[in-house]
Amino acid sequence: LRGFDDTMPSGAAHADIERDASGRDAKVTFFDNRGQPARNGEGVYGIAFGRDERGRVVSLRHLDKDGGGMANLAGIFGMAFAWNDRNLVVETAFLGPSGSPAPLRGVAKVRTDHDATGNGILLRRLDPEGKPANSTGGWAVQEFRRVAVVAPSSPTRAAAEFDAATILLGTGDWTEAAAVLEGFRRDH
Repeated sequence: LRGFDDTMPSGAAHADIERDASGRDAKVTFFDNRGQPARNGEGVYGIAFGRDERGRVVSLRHLDKDGGGMANLAGIFGMAFAWNDRNLVVETAFLGPSGSPAPLRGVAKVRTDHDATGNGILLRRLDPEGKPANSTGGWAVQEFRRVAVVAPSSPTRAAAEFDAATILLGTGDWTEAAAVLEGFRRDH
C-alpha cells in the first residue's frame, strides 16, 4: 500500500488489507514496524469499507485498535457515499459517532450534480438538515483527496479527486486546483 513507511510521524509502517469474497477491499488495518497496531496519517488504526450489492463503496468507517469506531484527526468517524444509476457519486456525507451526518465546520454533506456525460457541474455543501452550508471547503478537499491514499483502487477515487478539484476551483484556489486536475488527468 502506497504512502506508508517507517519514517511516518504517525508510526504506521505498513497496512494489512482484508478482502471480501469478490476480492474487493473490505478493511485496512495499520501497523508499526514491530507489527503492533499504529495510527495512520489521519490518526486512525484502520478503515472498514461497506459496499452495496453492485460492489460500490457506500461507506468508510474509521477504526480504533480494537476494531471499534473512532474519529480521525478532523473529527470525522466515517463517510457515506450515495450513487446514481450511472455509477457516479452524487452525495458524500461525513459521519459522526452514531453514523448519522455530522457537521465539520458547518458542512455535513456534499452533493454533486452531473451533466449528461458524467462531469460534475454543481457542488453543494449542506448542513445536517440538508440546508446550504457556508464553508471555504479546505477540510472537504482534504477528505476527498484522502480517498486516493486510503483506497487507491476504489471506484470512488476518481470522483473524490474530481470533487476536490471542483471545490478548489469554487474557492478560487487556482494553483492547487490545477495540481489536483493534473494528477487526475495523469491517473485517470
